[in-house]
Amino acid sequence: MTTPFDDIHRDDAAYVLGALSPADRYRFEQHLADCARCQESVRSFAGLPGLLSRVPVEQVTAEPADPPPELAAALFAAARRTRRRRRLAVAVGAAVAAAVCLVLALVLAFGPGSAGRSPAPPARAMTPVAQGAPVTATAALADRPWGTDVTMRCRYHGAAGYPVDYTLVVVQRDGTVDQISSWSAVPGTTTVLTGTTATPRDAIRAVQVRTADGTPVLSLAP
Repeated sequence: MTTPFDDIHRDDAAYVLGALSPADRYRFEQHLADCARCQESVRSFAGLPGLLSRVPVEQVTAEPADPPPELAAALFAAARRTRRRRRLAVAVGAAVAAAVCLVLALVLAFGPGSAGRSPAPPARAMTPVAQGAPVTATAALADRPWGTDVTMRCRYHGAAGYPVDYTLVVVQRDGTVDQISSWSAVPGTTTVLTGTTATPRDAIRAVQVRTADGTPVLSLAP
């Protein structure tokens, strides 16, 4: 589905949730590399996948109950402060609408304008794992109330035989692997990704860039 250029700023939430088509995802990533507004918006939405993954299946499938008055008031207040959430509602579906509203309230509470939020951590160069890997990247990890945000800038230096698919994963100290993003590399371009995990930073052993078959090519220890 083609997105008009004037509406590309509305693709931020759908991009974080992986709801864009490959063509729209590539288009948005090219736009994201130079748009500070969308970069900040993607960071503010980064907690959504991790939070939604923690919603119990029973809660999603159960018959809806009437919310308490104080919750309804909070959701109405959050709705008034929200401008670009329709695409998000379509992406996640009506079955989890109540959970999404709760997540949005948390995002607004801990979003870019929140008082006391720590400044963005400095990015560090990721270490090559596979010899001759055609990618370089920097990554920064930030503690969040829901876990850890990972912001990565990756550049592909290989030949023009693309697309080349990569994934960004978090390896926990117990060996569990959590994939938090994926993309198709294009020669000569820089890809900016923001992923999130429910794992606290002190429980992360490494953040890695891997090929589609799971082979690590870059790694960074917290």
